[in-house]
Amino acid sequence: TVLYKSLGIDLSDGGKDATVVTMLLNNPKVNVEEVPDPENPSLNMNLFGYRAKFSSVRDKATLLAQINRCKNGVKWNDLMDAYDGVEKDLQKLLTGGEILGVTNPEEKDKILFPRGESFLVELDGCVTLELPMLPPEPKDMMNDPNNPMQNPNAAMQNAMHKAQTQRILQARRLHSRMIRTDVDPRVQIRRGEAVRIGTEWFRVSSAVREDLPLDKQPPRAQAPPSVVSMKDLSKKNEVDGYVCRFDPKTLPLDGMLNEYGGIANLQKAKGARERL
Repeated sequence: TVLYKSLGIDLSDGGKDATVVTMLLNNPKVNVEEVPDPENPSLNMNLFGYRAKFSSVRDKATLLAQINRCKNGVKWNDLMDAYDGVEKDLQKLLTGGEILGVTNPEEKDKILFPRGESFLVELDGCVTLELPMLPPEPKDMMNDPNNPMQNPNAAMQNAMHKAQTQRILQARRLHSRMIRTDVDPRVQIRRGEAVRIGTEWFRVSSAVREDLPLDKQPPRAQAPPSVVSMKDLSKKNEVDGYVCRFDPKTLPLDGMLNEYGGIANLQKAKGARERL
């Protein structure tokens, strides 16, 4: 078999490593499936694979369904082997308040609970974004910029325009973290709490170190697992200084708005207000 050729382990019926086969068959973490032998289709062979604790969890939808079934909670670490990218999906569910999380400091783990019915509260004020404008199309660009007979400079102009557009798009994403508002947000929401802009969920930025990702920030500067908190984060964060300002006119987000999601929604809302 392929396994024998690669590792020298014989898992065939009556093979020299029959004890290994028995151990695998009795291991709850190993999934066993009988399939035709690719080298001899007339015979069957055992196909061994890893079995996650929650084998039915394969994507974000089934992940949320599993947590909703666990009324008494489920450990974060018990879900970590479900599928590639599960940690990112768990963080999204926590950020948006679709599930609840309680930190267990003794086991250095989180216990996740079903959220139940959510109740959203709209923040006061109008929010806007101050973003650099995208560059206009070059005026002398022909319909077919790849045809040098029409315009020998078209290909170069097209490349320069694309490069400039990419730089400005990146700048727009960075600027999109700083939401402008005409009502002081600090009387309604704290750092680390959840906020939805359009259809996207974020936390009010609580990072104190710009060189570290969100999940590597000091524990005192990390957003709470719940969508709201009963008190402000540690005063030591203010001594060290937050990365993003949070003032009467600014609501800082812990992530960047999507160009065609949150940014587009805010720009449409701004246009609608101007037409009133």
